[in-house]
Amino acid sequence: MADGAYVVIAGKLVVDELLWCAHPVVPGSNQRATEARISGGGQVWHTARALAELGVACRVTGWAGADADSAKLRARLRAEGIDDRLVSSGHAVRSTVLIGPDGDRAIVSRRGEGRVDARALIDAGAVDDACGLHIDAFALDAISGDAIVGLAAQADERGLPVSLEPTSTVRLDVAVPWLRQLPSLDAIIGRPDEVDATVRVLGRSPRVLVTHDGPRPVEAHTPEGILRVAVPEASVATTGAGDRFAAGWLAARAEGRHLVEALEAGVSVAQAGEPGP
Repeated sequence: MADGAYVVIAGKLVVDELLWCAHPVVPGSNQRATEARISGGGQVWHTARALAELGVACRVTGWAGADADSAKLRARLRAEGIDDRLVSSGHAVRSTVLIGPDGDRAIVSRRGEGRVDARALIDAGAVDDACGLHIDAFALDAISGDAIVGLAAQADERGLPVSLEPTSTVRLDVAVPWLRQLPSLDAIIGRPDEVDATVRVLGRSPRVLVTHDGPRPVEAHTPEGILRVAVPEASVATTGAGDRFAAGWLAARAEGRHLVEALEAGVSVAQAGEPGP
């Protein structure tokens, strides 16, 4: 990786209201919150912060709400040394996260409202001095899909590797029109079912398919074969672990490290946990 070159994360900044509950999160429970906090969600929050913690030059771009909570979260990103090229518009996606005393959690999300102009991310210089672009497919929608597709085309024209974190299978139909406009991808990184569904939509496979699935081994599928790395036992899975896995992978690949080393780095970063609030 060239000195000062940015790993660029394109997505949407989600506003999370975290509620720590006094009792286990189970259907029909009557909860009392012992603590409440506003935090961020999505790859532009979890992946970017993990990259910054690793000392990797990181830039975020895409969509953020123009609301006060989004502004506070962006200030935190900048305070952690992350270059902020997000475009603000409307109201952010918001999630309420109920966290039980055992660490289990339930998440309820509400749609955001806004619009990012198709050229906004290019005009903001989002891929200037970049070494790669990583796209969160959750941002491939009517709000920011056109802008992110245009940015991906610009990155491809500059010879930058473009990777993708797929959306959930239940939301795949929303992203399909923009997925089909993306240039050839260097990698797709996500859960096996999400990766497989995305490849079927694209009609072509990127150079590397990277899959992670909880305690099961992580894998890199390449034309030469499948590489696997075991996942050490962890006490509980936390929100954003997949996003942090992506950070470890992206950091290692930006440094030119072998695929196996990148898988190992992804596991290590995922299990290290979220940077402090």
